[in-house]
Amino acid sequence: MLVEFISLPGAGKTSIIQDICNNPDYKDRINLIGKKKCNRTSVITEIIIFFIKLVFIYPKILLNIKSSLWLLKKISIRLCHRKNDIKDEVCLLNESGILMPIISFITQRDTNSYQINLNKIISVLPIPDVVVFIDCDIEIVIDRYADRGGPQTKGPGIRDEVIVSTKLYERFASGQNALLALKQILKRKKCIVITIRNNSLLDYEMIPFSLFNKLESKLQLYKRF
Repeated sequence: MLVEFISLPGAGKTSIIQDICNNPDYKDRINLIGKKKCNRTSVITEIIIFFIKLVFIYPKILLNIKSSLWLLKKISIRLCHRKNDIKDEVCLLNESGILMPIISFITQRDTNSYQINLNKIISVLPIPDVVVFIDCDIEIVIDRYADRGGPQTKGPGIRDEVIVSTKLYERFASGQNALLALKQILKRKKCIVITIRNNSLLDYEMIPFSLFNKLESKLQLYKRF
């Protein structure tokens, strides 16, 4: 059962994944799938299928390639690392989920204010079995984001300085709206959606236990089909 986490940047997604996978009560019952663990078979095939679907379903994004290049490139790379047909274990996608780049693009990388048609972009992507949304108020997540730093444009481990401004709030508001829309789209596609609140330390401390139990119960249901 493939599980992808998605949130605004700075909402705590990576920390939550690491805490669950490092917790002695859960780590032997969860498989973390990062770039190094993913199979790289059928690389060309996955990318070709993706772009063929775009040609027929969402050609506008290709015609605006100058604006959408980062997003299409990131999705293509992550398609290369994707594993499929995992039914008997909980597999958390880390650095290889294909939905998170959409939110990263809207909040961090969209320099030309390009409007993504979420219904169309989702329709050409393979959807995880479960998507965990990490929910956090914009004011709180921007404070965390500013402390952590922005995108790593200067190399691994070197994050850009974040300038808190009206424009940053507008981008994160757009990202939050996209998350809400994605929830509805995924539910219509029969994807299992789990929402986790991470506004405070108390929220954070409760997440590993509650989330693992939810994933375990979903896995049992998933195995039946």
